[in-house]
Amino acid sequence: MQPRIVYSTFLGCTGRGGGGRPSAAPCCAGWKDDIGFNQLQSRLGPAMPTGADIKVAQIETSVGVGVNYLPDRTDAQFVCKSINPLSGSAGVSCHATTVGNTILV
Repeated sequence: MQPRIVYSTFLGCTGRGGGGRPSAAPCCAGWKDDIGFNQLQSRLGPAMPTGADIKVAQIETSVGVGVNYLPDRTDAQFVCKSINPLSGSAGVSCHATTVGNTILV
Protein backbone atom coordinates (compact mmCIF):
# COMPACT_ATOMS: atom_id res chain seq x y z
CA MET A 1 0.00 0.00 0.00
CA GLN A 2 1.43 3.36 -1.03
CA PRO A 3 1.24 6.18 1.53
CA ARG A 4 -0.97 9.12 0.64
CA ILE A 5 0.33 12.64 1.15
CA VAL A 6 -2.36 14.61 2.94
CA TYR A 7 -0.34 17.72 3.69
CA SER A 8 2.88 19.29 2.58
CA THR A 9 5.58 21.18 4.42
CA PHE A 10 8.17 23.55 3.01
CA LEU A 11 11.53 22.36 4.27
CA GLY A 12 13.63 25.19 2.88
CA CYS A 13 15.52 23.73 -0.08
CA THR A 14 18.83 25.47 -0.55
CA GLY A 15 19.82 23.90 -3.86
CA ARG A 16 20.54 26.38 -6.65
CA GLY A 17 20.29 25.86 -10.36
CA GLY A 18 21.94 27.92 -13.05
CA GLY A 19 21.53 31.68 -12.83
CA GLY A 20 20.88 31.65 -9.07
CA ARG A 21 17.41 30.13 -9.43
CA PRO A 22 16.25 27.42 -7.04
CA SER A 23 16.79 24.00 -8.60
CA ALA A 24 13.91 21.72 -9.53
CA ALA A 25 15.61 18.77 -7.81
CA PRO A 26 13.70 17.38 -4.85
CA CYS A 27 15.17 18.20 -1.46
CA CYS A 28 13.55 15.40 0.50
CA ALA A 29 14.13 11.65 0.27
CA GLY A 30 10.62 10.76 1.39
CA TRP A 31 8.46 10.73 4.47
CA LYS A 32 10.07 7.60 5.93
CA ASP A 33 13.51 9.20 5.77
CA ASP A 34 12.11 12.51 7.05
CA ILE A 35 10.80 10.91 10.25
CA GLY A 36 13.65 8.43 10.80
CA PHE A 37 11.56 5.34 9.96
CA ASN A 38 14.16 3.80 7.64
CA GLN A 39 16.93 4.29 10.21
CA LEU A 40 14.80 2.66 12.92
CA GLN A 41 13.90 -0.23 10.59
CA SER A 42 17.59 -0.83 9.83
CA ARG A 43 18.40 -0.78 13.52
CA LEU A 44 15.61 -3.14 14.63
CA GLY A 45 15.65 -5.48 11.63
CA PRO A 46 13.16 -8.35 11.99
CA ALA A 47 12.21 -7.11 15.48
CA MET A 48 10.56 -4.05 13.91
CA PRO A 49 6.91 -3.90 15.05
CA THR A 50 4.37 -4.09 12.23
CA GLY A 51 1.52 -2.19 13.88
CA ALA A 52 -0.90 -5.06 13.24
CA ASP A 53 -3.86 -5.34 15.60
CA ILE A 54 -3.49 -1.81 16.97
CA LYS A 55 -6.77 -0.21 17.96
CA VAL A 56 -7.30 3.43 17.04
CA ALA A 57 -9.97 5.86 18.19
CA GLN A 58 -11.20 8.74 16.06
CA ILE A 59 -13.52 11.24 17.67
CA GLU A 60 -15.53 13.60 15.46
CA THR A 61 -18.30 16.10 16.04
CA SER A 62 -21.25 16.91 13.85
CA VAL A 63 -20.81 20.05 11.78
CA GLY A 64 -23.79 22.03 10.59
CA VAL A 65 -27.26 20.60 10.34
CA GLY A 66 -27.73 16.88 10.99
CA VAL A 67 -25.41 14.29 12.41
CA ASN A 68 -22.78 13.67 9.77
CA TYR A 69 -19.67 12.64 11.64
CA LEU A 70 -18.70 9.17 10.36
CA PRO A 71 -16.02 8.27 7.80
CA ASP A 72 -17.28 6.90 4.48
CA ARG A 73 -17.27 3.14 5.09
CA THR A 74 -17.36 2.50 1.33
CA ASP A 75 -13.91 4.09 0.94
CA ALA A 76 -11.34 1.44 -0.07
CA GLN A 77 -9.12 2.35 2.91
CA PHE A 78 -11.80 1.10 5.31
CA VAL A 79 -12.20 -2.41 3.86
CA CYS A 80 -11.90 -4.97 6.68
CA LYS A 81 -11.86 -2.19 9.30
CA SER A 82 -14.39 -1.92 12.12
CA ILE A 83 -16.10 1.43 12.58
CA ASN A 84 -18.20 1.58 15.73
CA PRO A 85 -20.40 4.70 15.88
CA LEU A 86 -20.67 4.97 19.66
CA SER A 87 -22.91 8.05 19.45
CA GLY A 88 -25.47 6.30 17.26
CA SER A 89 -26.04 6.17 13.54
CA ALA A 90 -24.91 9.11 11.47
CA GLY A 91 -24.16 10.26 7.97
CA VAL A 92 -20.82 10.55 6.23
CA SER A 93 -18.45 13.43 6.92
CA CYS A 94 -15.79 14.33 4.35
CA HIS A 95 -13.57 15.54 7.20
CA ALA A 96 -13.96 12.27 9.14
CA THR A 97 -13.12 10.30 5.99
CA THR A 98 -9.96 12.34 5.38
CA VAL A 99 -8.83 11.99 9.00
CA GLY A 100 -9.58 8.26 8.95
CA ASN A 101 -7.53 7.82 5.77
CA THR A 102 -4.65 9.70 7.39
CA ILE A 103 -4.71 7.42 10.43
CA LEU A 104 -4.64 4.31 8.23
CA VAL A 105 -1.62 5.37 6.18
